[in-house]
Order: sequence, then C-alpha cells, then structure tokens
Amino acid sequence: MFIYVARYVQAVVAATGLMLGLPSHAQVGALYRCASNEYTNMISAAEATARGCTKIAKAEWVASGSDAGGRKYEYNDRRTVYRGDGIVETWLQVVPSAPETVPGDDAATLKTVSHQLIRCNRRTITSGATYTFDPRDNSVVRDSREQNPFFPPPGPVAEALMRSLCANVAQR
Repeated sequence: MFIYVARYVQAVVAATGLMLGLPSHAQVGALYRCASNEYTNMISAAEATARGCTKIAKAEWVASGSDAGGRKYEYNDRRTVYRGDGIVETWLQVVPSAPETVPGDDAATLKTVSHQLIRCNRRTITSGATYTFDPRDNSVVRDSREQNPFFPPPGPVAEALMRSLCANVAQR
C-alpha cells in the first residue's frame, strides 16, 4: 500500500512541477557522478552525457549497525568523501527488516537514503535531505516530510558510523 501511495505522490509532485514550469527532472531521476565527484540526480540523461557524467550502477554499501526495529543502516563507501579539518561526508541508507518490494519485482527493495555530514572532532552527525531509492532504475525521489523517522541515525548506529569513518580520518 505504501508503494502505491508513494507513486501517487510522485505523480502529483511531477504534475505540480509541470504546472509551475519547473523542470520535470528536478529531484527525480537516475544518479550520476560528474566532475569533482559531484553526485546528482537533478539532470537529464542527455545533460549527463553532455557533461561527461557516469550513471551510478551498484553502490558499495558497508554495514554500520541496526536499530531497535531491525532495520540495517549502511553507508556508501564509494561515495564517502574525507574533507579537511576532520569532516567526512557520506550517504547512509536504511534497509527495512521486512523489505518493502516494488510490485512486480520481488528483488527490488525500496531504500531510504540521506546525506550525512560527520564532524569527527566534535563527534556530531548532521543529516541532510532524505530520499527514496528504487534500485530497478536507480531513481531517487526526495522525501517531502519535514522530519524523517530514520535520520539522524539512532545513537548506537551513529557511534559505529563515527568510529568507523573517523578512524580513517586519522590515517589520512
């Protein structure tokens, strides 16, 4: 049922965007890696080709921990960036304990993802916008809720994530 509601909301948002004159690809589309490790889903396939961007296929997700509901949190190792001053940026995804599959494709599990900014010296994590990821076509749709129940990650997950990624900061 959730999937049908999500698809309905996507259609309404797309229709509203067309009526307001917004580009139809805004906040929805395949994920591309462009120059300077810029990751975006806000461009069309034609624009990605023109800019020399690469479509991201399968990402490398590394387990970070689980919450009380059995959901697994994983960060994307390939898209983790170590900035100066002990700052790490990565993407964190939540895999449901009982996967919500896409109708007609039992292997396609919808996942919730969010950009994370980790300040190792302050031991803090700031969560960015939240998206729903559909692995069938690599589409990413922004979650319109003000607050997502999965982010920021629960304490034990946040601690494990910081322990893992901040240890790498010291090695760099």
